[in-house]
Amino acid sequence: VLALVAEDRGDVVGAAQLLTDGSVVAYLGLLVVAADARGAGIGPSLIGELFRRSGLERMDLLSEDGSTGFYESLPHKTKPGYRLYAESSG
Repeated sequence: VLALVAEDRGDVVGAAQLLTDGSVVAYLGLLVVAADARGAGIGPSLIGELFRRSGLERMDLLSEDGSTGFYESLPHKTKPGYRLYAESSG
């Protein structure tokens, strides 16, 4: 797991978490940027730093409503995906 925090004058303005095996699999499990800090390049910087530190060339993610435009602005390929649930989750 790689976890990063972005700070601005001592205030946390963003965070990212990458789950990876260190060689093939990389899953962006968390990317958050404070509402008043969005548009300042914090998200792309956090993602770039995760790539740099992991040494990998791709990462997978599931996008929540409202964040699709952000991810589409980055170099990407869209692939079909599924979110699986335990049978008891209905």
